[in-house]
Amino acid sequence: METSLDKMVLFREREINNTTGSTGEWIHRFCTKLGNDFFCEVDKDYIKDPANLVSLNEEVTCFSQALNLILDKPDFADDDFIRFSKISYQSSVLDKTVARTAEHLYGLIHARFALTDKGCKKMLHKYLNGDFGHCPRVLCSNANVLPIGMSDQPGEGMVKIYCPKCCEVYEPRQLKYCYIDGAYFGTGLPHMLFMVFPEYRPNRTTENYTPKLYGFKLHSSAFEQDSSDSDKKALSKMNGKHI
Repeated sequence: METSLDKMVLFREREINNTTGSTGEWIHRFCTKLGNDFFCEVDKDYIKDPANLVSLNEEVTCFSQALNLILDKPDFADDDFIRFSKISYQSSVLDKTVARTAEHLYGLIHARFALTDKGCKKMLHKYLNGDFGHCPRVLCSNANVLPIGMSDQPGEGMVKIYCPKCCEVYEPRQLKYCYIDGAYFGTGLPHMLFMVFPEYRPNRTTENYTPKLYGFKLHSSAFEQDSSDSDKKALSKMNGKHI
């Protein structure tokens, strides 16, 4: 039976297949795809500067061709293309390979750009707009959140959302973000943004939920008792008897 996740993956595959054949600028098309609204549009001047791409050619295959695709350059006659052609790939498979590589490369470039002054400014605009969503914690009163990765290494986790009000990290609510690598945003984006624009940092919430019963606050000993009972039950199961 096809699940919602399966449908999302199939839809994503169709979008990737159409990447090279679509009209308009590649960066704009990428950022407006389903689930890519966490990304900002990286300035082409930033991408064209070799100093900003140091070592990225070692992390992706078909680097030159993917970079040309991102920059909307028509020239695909590079060494990477010739090397892949010799392995007898069909042109359609090559297009898919380059399209996937371009999306991955853009994500890696985006992680670097987002930490620059220009990048922070673009991400701030999206943050203030509420484009990244809101904190699921009730006592944060729908505070705006920012995307964050739990690792700077690709392939180690999907993107999460960070609330600057409670300083906690959560899973995005919507399924469309389930395939976005957290490394495309990095572990430091929210912190860099508020270092560049400290005036937009919200006051940290000091309000915590207070458990009550019949209108009265529960004493801390009630939780200690619950914990003790749980420990006894766990121990009894291990010993094969009930207390």
